[in-house]
Amino acid sequence: MVLKIIKMVPEFKTWNNFVKETGLDSRLDELLNNLDVLYENTIVYPEKNQVFRAFSECEYDNTKVVILGQDF
Repeated sequence: MVLKIIKMVPEFKTWNNFVKETGLDSRLDELLNNLDVLYENTIVYPEKNQVFRAFSECEYDNTKVVILGQDF
């Protein structure tokens, strides 16, 4: 397992800036395309419009830790 830690720098101010400035935007595009395929062909939870809800619920400046997980 590869663990990549990115220091959260206050100058990002928003999740959008963080994604763009760290180069994650190209990986995010790939992820979104894969999600589209999954939602078209299988039953997936949560609903598509809820997948990234945490980023709208938790402002970047108020976030101290992000824990990502995956269920199999």
